[in-house]
Amino acid sequence: MKIYLKRIFKYTFDNRSFHEILSGTYEVPRQVDKDAAHLALEMGAAVIVPEVVKKQSKFTKKAPENKVTRAKESK
Repeated sequence: MKIYLKRIFKYTFDNRSFHEILSGTYEVPRQVDKDAAHLALEMGAAVIVPEVVKKQSKFTKKAPENKVTRAKESK
């Protein structure tokens, strides 16, 4: 899941140290902690980026059929 942060988001979990996430697009499990992303979504600082699903075309290219060619008639 990707999230987009609209602005700088400051948060704390233990009331001792503050963390900061800059604005931009982030992958949740890799770049940003899951709990921090959930908190940013609750506070309205972030929105979920919809994933684009590529559709496969319904028509597929098929190989041309073998064409029978006529031989010239010999006289």
